[in-house]
Amino acid sequence: MRNPLVTPTPEQLIGFPTAQEAEEAQHTCLTAPIREVKKHMKNWITGVALGRLAHIRPSNPEPPTRGITMWLEENNAKPPTRH
Repeated sequence: MRNPLVTPTPEQLIGFPTAQEAEEAQHTCLTAPIREVKKHMKNWITGVALGRLAHIRPSNPEPPTRGITMWLEENNAKPPTRH
């Protein structure tokens, strides 16, 4: 996805350079033991600091919900702000 729109809007997103890397990160977060997830998150922080990954903080985050998170392609999206 080039211009993802997620509902509910999270407090932060990590942008990966390829769809494959994003899918692997999502799979890790959803299925790996928490120790492994924390190890990957430390690497992602380094990737953000080096400019390889994007740290995106939406301006209007929404509270988390139970159930499905929807990912859509937003056709009229503005480029994300990198932090």
